[in-house]
Amino acid sequence: MTQEEINYSKHVEQRIEERKLEKQWIVETVLNPDKTIVKAENEVHYFKKFIELAGKFLTKCTKNPLCL
Repeated sequence: MTQEEINYSKHVEQRIEERKLEKQWIVETVLNPDKTIVKAENEVHYFKKFIELAGKFLTKCTKNPLCL
């Protein structure tokens, strides 16, 4: 999966801009998470720690694991 293959929702695009995130960080979080929690059949939370974010975790929650 690459950035070009992902369709981001308007909400996600706004959050990326507000938080000055790199889209590649989101792709990396979903593809290679440090931790994954399945909350429900269609809700998955992905966690990944990034040095670029001063060691903070980037969390990606999706209601449909195939869409961001």
